[in-house]
Formats: sequence, C-alpha cells, structure tokens
Amino acid sequence: MTSISRKARRCACDQLHPDLLQAIQSYFESHQLGEMDFGSLVCCETVIEKNEGLFSAGLKKGASPIIYSVVVLSSDTLIWGQSGGPRGTYLVGAKLKNIHVKVHHSLFSGEAGLEVKGLVEDSRRVVEGVIVIGTGEESEAFCKEVCDAVEKINPSPTRKWSTWLGGH
Repeated sequence: MTSISRKARRCACDQLHPDLLQAIQSYFESHQLGEMDFGSLVCCETVIEKNEGLFSAGLKKGASPIIYSVVVLSSDTLIWGQSGGPRGTYLVGAKLKNIHVKVHHSLFSGEAGLEVKGLVEDSRRVVEGVIVIGTGEESEAFCKEVCDAVEKINPSPTRKWSTWLGGH
C-alpha cells in the first residue's frame, strides 16, 4: 500500500524547485504574460512524497518518489502544475476572468485544495477539477487568498429564487 504525504509552503517564486521555476518562466514567455515580476506573484509549492509499501515498491520502476507541485497566482492568471511525476514537468493555466474557484476539503485526508471550474487554457468546454494543496493553516490561507482574488475579478453570479419558491 502506498502512503502519500504533502508538505505545502508559501514561498517566493525564485525559491521554487528549479524545474518548476524554469517551466513558469517558459509559460510566461509562451503565453505572452509579460515580464515575470517575482514580487507580484503569489506562490505555493507542495512537496509530495510517495512512500511505497513493500508489495507496491517493485511494481513501478523509474518513477520519482518525490513530486513537486506549484500554484502561482498573478494579477490575472492562475497557473498550476508539477514536476517529478510520470508526466514530467507540466503547467496549466487559466485567466481569472474565465474561472470560478472554491476551497475544497478532502473528506478522507482533510487536505485543503482549490476546486476550479471554467475555461482552462484554450479549452472550448468548461473544465472542473481539484488542485490539492495540503494540510495546515498555511494551505488554508493560500486557498482563501486565491478564491478572494478570483472572486474580485470574476464574481460568482447571485442566485435568485423563483417566485414560486418565495423569491421576489
């Protein structure tokens, strides 16, 4: 059986794992997001360690037991991705005006994350998924900050009750 531990930390972008930092710089260039200003970016890096059990240790050869994931918030874009997993290093992003974000809590592990719904990258359809950050107050605070930033740019629609349900 495999156990997974996550350690999240809020950090400056120049303190990220080198593979992730290089990928973020490339992402900024390829998506014409302008000059990467480290001071204006909010970053959270999560180190994910997979502790293979005795039975499953021999099944997956060559996979790194440590994966680095990152979530970066700029003034108008949310970028997330990881390095060290079976897919290598990759990043995905979305404009804040095209998504809605809620704080997500795992029922089993209690880990906080971001539930993202909207148009991601150049998708033509709405995409929905969860970005797991980790446990602890720092993870919670980061998730809340991202939600507040998205809500400021793309407020959630106000729901009105139908008149037959007592709405006006």
